[in-house]
Amino acid sequence: MNSRILEAVYQRLLKKSAPPSDDLAVAVETLGGQYNATIYSPSSLTRVFESGAYPNRATGSVKNYRALQKFDVIRGYVIIEKPDMPCNDAYEVKASAGPGIGKVIYGVAFALSPSGILIPDRMSVSSYAQKGWAAQYARRKKKSLDDFDHDPTDSDSFHAKHHTKKLSDDCSTYEDHEKLDFLNYSYESEGWEPGLLRTMKKNHKAMMAWIDANADVPSADVEAAIMYYGPDFFEEKYPRE
Repeated sequence: MNSRILEAVYQRLLKKSAPPSDDLAVAVETLGGQYNATIYSPSSLTRVFESGAYPNRATGSVKNYRALQKFDVIRGYVIIEKPDMPCNDAYEVKASAGPGIGKVIYGVAFALSPSGILIPDRMSVSSYAQKGWAAQYARRKKKSLDDFDHDPTDSDSFHAKHHTKKLSDDCSTYEDHEKLDFLNYSYESEGWEPGLLRTMKKNHKAMMAWIDANADVPSADVEAAIMYYGPDFFEEKYPRE
């Protein structure tokens, strides 16, 4: 086979491969139709315990978020939920952050979506998230959303271009879309994401087992602290706009 063809095939596979996850784990909580996931580093969490910084010896509290922050334990989080419109059967990303691990964040989100399809939160999206969705627009299979109000097609250029009579694509759309058209699409899984999620869940299970065997606090309490701290920390650092 021609070397150029081999290189093209290799680059295509590389772009669709799962990112490294050896030192990443994910704690997932399901609340009705909502999925909350916090990504963290097991090795960093291990160092917290080995240093004696956790739990807080002075208060007896396992909610020692300062120690989690000091040792760079929490790496990101994502929250998705089912919208109240068809939206191409997609789940909506309500919030997310993860400096340097954007592919992991989106991989976890796509794997958690029962349909394997995601849409942005068109009503409130940070500049950080806009960059992430622009990247998804460039690489993933996608379908346009149709505004559920079905305004006259001459009143909105995006609606005029993408309006359909079917109901399955009806959704709320981002009105000021001259530079942000990518927010008005649903995006499909590439196939590698479930494997990433399985690996990270396995890492989390192993970490919780290590805590139960080596620490003097229940792993369930530590897991709860991780789940709470992730969104709390990143929502302050990367507020939605």
